[in-house]
Amino acid sequence: MGCGGSKATKTTDSDGIFIDSIHVPDTEDGYPPPRPPRDRKEKVFREEDCQEIDDNAKKVSHSADNGSNNVTNVNDSAENVSDSAENAPRSIAKDYSTLVAHVTKGARNDVEKARGLFAWLGAQRIHDQSYPNVKDAHSPEGYMKTIKQGNGNYAAFFALLCRAAGLPCVIVRGVGKGAIYQVGQQEDDVSQYKSMWNAVYVDGQWRLVHPRWAFTGVAGFNTGGWTKVEQSGQAVRQKEQASSGTHVYSFDEEWFFPDPDRFIYTCRADNADWQLMKSPWSMYKFVNVPHFEWEYFTSGLKLVSEHAAILKCKKASPAAKVLRGKPNSTFKEVKQEAQRWMREEGSIASEQSSSTALEMEQLRLTVAALTAKLDQPPQSASQPPSQRRASVCDVNFEHAATEKVGLDYALFFDEERSEDSLPEGLQLDRYVIELVDQKHKGMRVRFPVRGIYKLDIKCITGYVKSQIVAFRLDNDSVTEDAQPFPINPEIGFGYGQKAEDAGLSKPSQVKGIMVVRQGERIKFQFRCTEKLEIQSLLVHKDQSASELAHHVAQDKSGDEVTITVNVPEHAQNPEYALQVNVRPEGTSGEFENVANYLLTHGKDTADSDESSDGDLRSKLVSATDDRDIDRLEKTIREFEKAGLPDLGDLTRARKTLIELHEQALRDATQARDLDKLEAAIHSAKTSCVAHHLQGRESLTDAEAVRNLLRRLKLYMHKILELKPMTVSEIHSYKRPLPLVHTVMNATYLLLGENQSKLKKWEYIQALLRKQGREGIIRRIKEFDIVHLNKSKLHQAESKLDTCSKDEVRLVSAGAGTFYVWSDQIVHEGKEEEKEKK
Repeated sequence: MGCGGSKATKTTDSDGIFIDSIHVPDTEDGYPPPRPPRDRKEKVFREEDCQEIDDNAKKVSHSADNGSNNVTNVNDSAENVSDSAENAPRSIAKDYSTLVAHVTKGARNDVEKARGLFAWLGAQRIHDQSYPNVKDAHSPEGYMKTIKQGNGNYAAFFALLCRAAGLPCVIVRGVGKGAIYQVGQQEDDVSQYKSMWNAVYVDGQWRLVHPRWAFTGVAGFNTGGWTKVEQSGQAVRQKEQASSGTHVYSFDEEWFFPDPDRFIYTCRADNADWQLMKSPWSMYKFVNVPHFEWEYFTSGLKLVSEHAAILKCKKASPAAKVLRGKPNSTFKEVKQEAQRWMREEGSIASEQSSSTALEMEQLRLTVAALTAKLDQPPQSASQPPSQRRASVCDVNFEHAATEKVGLDYALFFDEERSEDSLPEGLQLDRYVIELVDQKHKGMRVRFPVRGIYKLDIKCITGYVKSQIVAFRLDNDSVTEDAQPFPINPEIGFGYGQKAEDAGLSKPSQVKGIMVVRQGERIKFQFRCTEKLEIQSLLVHKDQSASELAHHVAQDKSGDEVTITVNVPEHAQNPEYALQVNVRPEGTSGEFENVANYLLTHGKDTADSDESSDGDLRSKLVSATDDRDIDRLEKTIREFEKAGLPDLGDLTRARKTLIELHEQALRDATQARDLDKLEAAIHSAKTSCVAHHLQGRESLTDAEAVRNLLRRLKLYMHKILELKPMTVSEIHSYKRPLPLVHTVMNATYLLLGENQSKLKKWEYIQALLRKQGREGIIRRIKEFDIVHLNKSKLHQAESKLDTCSKDEVRLVSAGAGTFYVWSDQIVHEGKEEEKEKK
């Protein structure tokens, strides 16, 4: 299902009365300024905590005449909306105050108010309902009628609902990558995809909501133009047909309070402040990032290859182009040719032409290398057919070793926009392979012809496949007679979880691709943790495993297994796959494929372990532009290890890395998340720019907050050990001893409760009865001293001064635990006051 666009069809209701639209201002005076939210979504909102408010809101619905023929609800059963909607009073949507009072009934805070309004709006089939004799657009039912007519919108309606409930709510205007968007489209196209959403102020921070995309969409929409050519290892020739799709209702949680750093991949506010990002994105960056789906962010996978919507195939460097042009020249002539190329290409280069910039960097290094070898003849660039490099493109992800995820794919080709056409008889069933190890998953695409391709990648978790990302792949250079891979195994190439689970450990070769020479002898070694029978097969695209059986041998000594491959000689296309299959020893069942290795004759351009100087420099420039801290750290180390000269690119990379570490430290400090702080501080102190970070405010502040949070965690330890029965015992006191009342009064003061209410023990009892997010243990667990009210700190201190730890413990061990926590928090609060003075 695609996200809906921003335009609606203008219609009249069944009563024939068309009502004029009303102006809803984007914002109102007195609203807090836009700032990035301090908390992640999971800390602010949990769906299970709002089940009651959801259920209540969905029962309050405008009565509907469901007569539409072209609108469906994709998840009625999950939301259980229709029955309760029919029983709701018809007058409920006639004015905002009545509606809001019913919808937010039982809401304990602003988050639950916003959630109730969101849930109610999601329960309305606005385009299905009829609004007989409704003439006033200033009422809820009137505004719903304007939406149906096409002169109202969901963002404005949600703003009206929130404002009626006393919640500041802004209408945000921008662009969105909805159903019509095609990965790789540039600014001219994307700037036309207008969209509107909201920012609502709850819990002291702005949170994003996109109600239209949460509740409506387009199922089956397709722009057409692409031809699916390969899917899941199978050849396909399926031309996609253009379709306007069907309007559907839904209830998509992802559009409620999405984190801005995820939301930005799909929607970009025109006003940079309302992106709610510390570093807002330009339109150029927005259109050039990968097209991630929401499932990517929860998949456990992290893209570690190029972070771009359009991936260029890896091909020969400009240096190689120059060499091919002058195969018999001296290095002096080649240098002159390279300099001429640089002058011509440099005159049309621009900052936004990243590919040209990278090639220029490569050539600068090429000229430097050529200068040192002027008298040596160049190697000829002409190679025998079997040694030509294929054009390839890699997409690589990282994941935790414990994360059990798989990948699936579909490859598409654009006949209309491509330079070449796919030959009629060509079957693409082995032009995409998966590469795996225990911490990585990836795809390699080999291109049979020049042209524009699209790669859709799905994540497999259990039996569920979810689309996570799409890339456009551009290939403008291809070798003659590009060959498919020998096989396309379902488990991919490399040593991964499958082999380990089967009982093979300690592999001598983890990576799935090995560059080999004809006639070379290669050994693969494993240790068996189970009693296994092992089968090793060598496979070629044109030869059967039985024909190549004499090139493979295996030896088992104890639990050690060695597989030896003698790479055949004199083959026209010397590329092979080694399959490692196992079955339990002593059984006669089928062998199971657990590992595969691609033995390739020459290097697909991406396989070079000893990167050329130009490739390393290009990699450094690309990593700097991508601003991925892990990738940039690794690339700088590789560059420094190679001893390459700094042409300004290394200085820029180091400066960028320092900025990224400082930003990560500030983010972790502001989030006040101990795990994130520990990780950010460790990363900064072990970085290749660690000496530049030492003594900087970002690091010292992070360490100070880290140390404070460590102490708070220590203080909390005894609280977390309290059993629910202990809390129940305290709350069961009808007339508690004064010491117990005093301690619980001080504890709840620190948690933000009002002193006048805490004077009554019945109020404290009511607080102690609460569970889940409002329970006292959970509140203490999520307590942060930075939000501590100073007047309440001093009130709590005066309460605690009237008693001692030992006195309290004598009357109640549970109250004694709360006394210790409160006393330590008071001490920390006073220390923080001293530091500020």
